Order: sequence, then C-alpha cells, then structure tokens
Amino acid sequence: MKHPKGYGNPEFPIMSAISNKPFTDCNKLLVPMYVDDILIIGNYPILVTHVINIMDDKFYLKNCGELNYFLGIKVKHVTNGIILSQSKYILEILSDEDMTKCKGVKTPIWSTSPPK
Repeated sequence: MKHPKGYGNPEFPIMSAISNKPFTDCNKLLVPMYVDDILIIGNYPILVTHVINIMDDKFYLKNCGELNYFLGIKVKHVTNGIILSQSKYILEILSDEDMTKCKGVKTPIWSTSPPK
C-alpha cells in the first residue's frame, strides 16, 4: 500500500482495507474519541508513543494515566489483558426502575429453544 505524499511513515506502516497483508500480522492502533475524550491504545508501544508525540505537537493532551473508565465502561486490567464491565450503568438502570432487589438469573435469554 502506498500512502499519498506527506502521509505515512516507513518506520510505522499503516494498514488499511486495501492492503493485502493479513490484519493479524500488523501492529494495531486504536484511537476512539468522544467529544474531548480520546484514547490512544495499541499493541506496539513505540507506535503508541509516536502517535501521542505527534498529536501533542498539534493539540493540548493530558495524560490521565492508566485507563479505568471510558464512556461509562469500567476497565479492569488483568495479567493477560483487560475486562470491560458496564455494571455501574446496569445498577443505575435498575435503581431508576426500582429493581435493585430483584433476583438475578444466569442468563436473560434461553440457551435452547424458548418454551411453547
């Protein structure tokens, strides 16, 4: 894949849908944004740092440290990855509907065909 002049960096090749290189063989970078919140995460720390430095030259960035919450989703760091949870949001909904004392079930849907 060839980038337009002024885009791309041979040290950090960027993958796109038109590339023939398998997605699993590349370095990944994810940059989700919402209003004034932005995350810069990836599986290649040098690339993540490079992108942060480029963006910091153009914009005011504040590093808030390790991610704990983003858009109402709790992020728990574990040895082999992360666990995402919306339990706080679920508890708020249950509280709003006065259902906090309801009994839980293992699954809210049938694991086989529904009863007739």
